Formats: sequence, C-alpha cells, structure tokens
Amino acid sequence: MIKLNAVLHTDGKGLYTSEKRAVRVTSVELSQVDTTSEYGELRVYFDEDTWDVEASGLIYTDSLFVEGVNNLLNDLGIVGKTTYSEQGMQGYDYVSFDVDSDVINGFSTVS
Repeated sequence: MIKLNAVLHTDGKGLYTSEKRAVRVTSVELSQVDTTSEYGELRVYFDEDTWDVEASGLIYTDSLFVEGVNNLLNDLGIVGKTTYSEQGMQGYDYVSFDVDSDVINGFSTVS
C-alpha cells in the first residue's frame, strides 16, 4: 500500500453520480494479482469526508477521476493501463480499477 495525500476531481459525468467535486485520495493498494501477474486490481482509497458513496453515488465511470488516477500513478513512476473494474467491485471507501502487468511491475518497485 502506498500512502498518499492527493486531491483528484470528478466531472459529474459518470453513470452513477452527477457530483463535481474534489476527492482526497489517501492511498493506493494493489489488492489482487492473478497468478501470471498479467492483470490485477488496484484500489484507490479516498477520504469519506470528501466523498460519501451513500449520498453522492459511485465515482465509478467518471472520466476525470480515472484520468487523475492515471496521472497520479505516472507521477509515482507507475505506467500502464488502468481502467475501472466492474461496478460490483466498487467499495464505500475506494474505487476499484483493473490494471495490466506494467502497472503491477511499476507498483512493486515503488511500494
């Protein structure tokens, strides 16, 4: 897990929310990796004081947020493909992303 204090934004154009808001990201964690390390799940944890899933909906599918995640990872020296995982994998305090082997390999060098 990589602890962070970063601010990302939503554009309100996702399927599950119309909220435009700054969201404080507290950490990123590579939580699941397949046995061949070709793909995995990245969880981006956020401060629930800045985003309440019950009140505002899921960040899932918001294009500005995923752009911010990719930029944040690049700033950490992690490159690769990051896309939203399925809706059912989203949490109350994190956003779930599918990642490729480049992200997995980059993550292991940073954490």
